[in-house]
Amino acid sequence: RCIYSKCCTHNLFSFSNSENTSNSNEYFYGYFGNSKNNQNEHLTIKTRFDECGEWGGHFEKIIIFNKNDSRKLYAKYEETNYDCSNGNQNPKIVKTNEVEVKENEKKEIKNYLKKLIEFKSNSFVTGNSGMSYSAVSQDSTLIIYTYNNDEECKRAFKKLKFNLHL
Repeated sequence: RCIYSKCCTHNLFSFSNSENTSNSNEYFYGYFGNSKNNQNEHLTIKTRFDECGEWGGHFEKIIIFNKNDSRKLYAKYEETNYDCSNGNQNPKIVKTNEVEVKENEKKEIKNYLKKLIEFKSNSFVTGNSGMSYSAVSQDSTLIIYTYNNDEECKRAFKKLKFNLHL
């Protein structure tokens, strides 16, 4: 289990430097694999926005998975609402989309993970306010979590959504 960013960075960068795209499925299935109810969830990428200041804001989540032991990867996007006036007791999913992840789009996921590690290792936040970003593998062997109010973080997440057609 990677506890420190340097360990995770080394493992992720070591793989991603490979030019052999035929192994990219093995990366996703081998590293993020495990079966769960005919749907293999591999990775959950989540961002919490901060439109309510210290109380947080809405969530956007991308789940990378495959269906029924298929070798095709999919990305499911979910966005929740947030009512700042009541602390959002019962957030509801207000937007959802599911797409197949093509071979060239897998690279975009890996690039976002590298960026997230970079943001984590370069940030120093003294509290837990602002926007939060996370990426967690289904088996919890990869966990990246950071608070970061840098606009570059927000742009990187938006770019990932755009590149995955979500």
